[in-house]
Amino acid sequence: MVPNPSLKPTQTIIEAVKDIDAGRYRLPSIQRSFVWQADQLYKLLDSLMRDYPIGAFLLWRPGTELQVRTRRFVREYIAGQRHISGDEPIDHGTYLVLDGQQRLQSLYLAFFGSYDGKQLHFKADSSPVQDSDTKFHFQFLSKNETNGTTWRQISQLVKLKIEDIADYVDSQFGSFDDDAKKLIRRNLGKFIQRFSIDTKLSLQEVEETLPYEDVLEVFVRVNSGGTVLTKSDLVFSTVILNSPNMESTFSDLVEDLNGNGDYDFDIDFLPIPAM
Repeated sequence: MVPNPSLKPTQTIIEAVKDIDAGRYRLPSIQRSFVWQADQLYKLLDSLMRDYPIGAFLLWRPGTELQVRTRRFVREYIAGQRHISGDEPIDHGTYLVLDGQQRLQSLYLAFFGSYDGKQLHFKADSSPVQDSDTKFHFQFLSKNETNGTTWRQISQLVKLKIEDIADYVDSQFGSFDDDAKKLIRRNLGKFIQRFSIDTKLSLQEVEETLPYEDVLEVFVRVNSGGTVLTKSDLVFSTVILNSPNMESTFSDLVEDLNGNGDYDFDIDFLPIPAM
């Protein structure tokens, strides 16, 4: 893996997800699992298309003397799965995501992965719909669900260049009337602009020399927003910091309690003592 010694403070979406795919951005064991629903991911993409701000991201590059348990972002996400951190060594150029996991994981699934076996598609002729708060429509679909429609897989669309859009629309939507093709060209132009050209992501770096205990405190404070961490989430992070092997123990226990999907217990159910 090629080291990434300095953090680029602003990046395009496609630059960031390529770095995730290369393993340059990883998740520390103190991060919980991915919890966003597909609808939340769709709204994130719609916000980006509409040029709405989506907040900054906080990353940390551990010093060479630290042995930090980490895990890669999930490429093939199955709802309900839990992913455990490992002991594989990381390069000094690897950054760990302290804030923004849900957003970055969503973007990675959108452009490189799948959600319950389906890839993310964009409705090329999206337009405002009454009684809907989204203007640009995204959905995880299988191939047989897109036949004869205007849904196109975004991992393919992002490879287009602005100058190729007109030819692409003529070849893919040649039978559409002029107004429909004009809308599709405008949408695809905006898509390429937002995800491949604009530097939409703002990345902030935690001081490398901070002790791991202080990094945990930073993690707790910045995660007071978003999908709010519960008290047990924060206690869980502290336990993992001091006893890394407990991550898999807790995960296995929750899965055993839930059996074959008969129940829906989570980490809040476990009586974890404060440390």
